[in-house]
Amino acid sequence: AVPAQRYCSPKTYVVEKDWSAASYWFEMVALSDDAQVLLKDVQANSIQGDARVLDLFEDLGVQAEFLPDGLLLRSASLQSDTPQTEMPQPHEMPLFEADLSQQPDLAQTFAVTCALQHRPFALHGLESLRIKETDRMAALMNELKKLGYVLQSEGDSLYWRGERSEPQEPISIATYEDHRMAMAFAPAVLTWQGKYPIRIEHPAVVSKSYPEFFAQFLDGKTII
Repeated sequence: AVPAQRYCSPKTYVVEKDWSAASYWFEMVALSDDAQVLLKDVQANSIQGDARVLDLFEDLGVQAEFLPDGLLLRSASLQSDTPQTEMPQPHEMPLFEADLSQQPDLAQTFAVTCALQHRPFALHGLESLRIKETDRMAALMNELKKLGYVLQSEGDSLYWRGERSEPQEPISIATYEDHRMAMAFAPAVLTWQGKYPIRIEHPAVVSKSYPEFFAQFLDGKTII
């Protein structure tokens, strides 16, 4: 028999910061012309699949650099002497294509980012999205259409091929009791130029995974 005793861990375990939560700050930087965000204590060589945002967002204009105190994100335009003055047309943009079967929680982030960059996209491996907090594929199609982006789904893939429709105004983004819908659409306020501001319904839904998100988003804090 083992006598009663206090448990002593043989080593110290470090709990990593959540890369899926970090993805919304990557999105904010991608949709800004002159943003810099420091994500404190985010580590290189992560074991999380969602750390793939580092590579994927580089193609969407986000420069990332690990510093001693965290990960610094910069808009690509900050690195350029010739800042972009107007958004390219979809046919002028290369297709953004990614298999997210191992990172399905990033699908909403990339769908919204690409659409608002006018970047045609093809996201694959999304079969699990239909059985998440909501049918996320249907939700993305519904809510991006309110902004004037007409998406198509085929099997486990989601596409935007440049088709537009008249935006709905005023715009009220439904969140479907899904924390990721609220956070993925929040950065849309950075680029939206419609007559009315965008409203995010039931923003408190983010309490499931990131209760401080909107407080940090609205006052500029970027610590996760």
